Amino acid sequence: MVETKTKQPEVENHLYWFEQGTVLLKQNLYAEAIASFDMAIEMHPEYPQAWHYRGTALRKSQRYEEAIASFDMAIKFKPSYHQAWNFRGVAQFMLAQHRDAIASFDKAIRLKYDHYQAWNNRGSALVGLGNYQEAILSYDEAIRFHPNFYQAWNNRGNLMRKLHQFSKALACYEEALKYQSNLYETWNNKGTVLASLEQFDQAIAAYGQAIRVKPDYYLPWYNRGQLFVTLERYQEAIASYDQALKLQPQSLEALNGRETAVQRLQSSKDHENAEVSNSLAHPPED
Repeated sequence: MVETKTKQPEVENHLYWFEQGTVLLKQNLYAEAIASFDMAIEMHPEYPQAWHYRGTALRKSQRYEEAIASFDMAIKFKPSYHQAWNFRGVAQFMLAQHRDAIASFDKAIRLKYDHYQAWNNRGSALVGLGNYQEAILSYDEAIRFHPNFYQAWNNRGNLMRKLHQFSKALACYEEALKYQSNLYETWNNKGTVLASLEQFDQAIAAYGQAIRVKPDYYLPWYNRGQLFVTLERYQEAIASYDQALKLQPQSLEALNGRETAVQRLQSSKDHENAEVSNSLAHPPED
């Protein structure tokens, strides 16, 4: 009897390895995904999608220079590949190559003018160069093409906060949270701008929401402590600093803030005791 081997022709097909790579990429198994994309490329060196997704896996592995080289190959074989141009820009942005990143985003936008992610990313690169007004216009374009794109609203809010335009920042954060309510960093930033606008109760509530979404997020605990000190609510401040220090025990700012709150609490108690003693020493006359 002649023994026959079962053939697996699919493993000799570049599409098989490409699909394997995309599955692994979705599972955040980046090294395995890269190996699969390498197999696909070995079988079909001019397959732009494999180069692109390989670049994405490298980018998510923080191997940004290799990612750029991979995106370059995708673009070589498909010059109109706007997604590759966009993510090439993202990798360049992560390397603080802001001008090069803007050039990549501009190319993506020329190929697809309503590419809202590229407009948003372009805004962030412009912020990196200090071109704030042009960055605002880029964020506005991202929002125009995708009004519920919370990342652009959040980024616009961060820039407005940086420019001390707190009311505008607040409006942006509220839009972002309308579309994605569990953005703990946005809740924290909203608290900060509310505090700057002297809307203290709302600021405390925003910090509280950030903490509810992510209890191990240090910043809202610290910021709430700072605000409680400003409001002379020292015991609450100490409790907030204690939580911040559980998360970051070596934080000098939290240690100093707590020490300030303890000193002021003691000072206020001493002042109250002195007033009581003074009133007893000088009882009211009949």
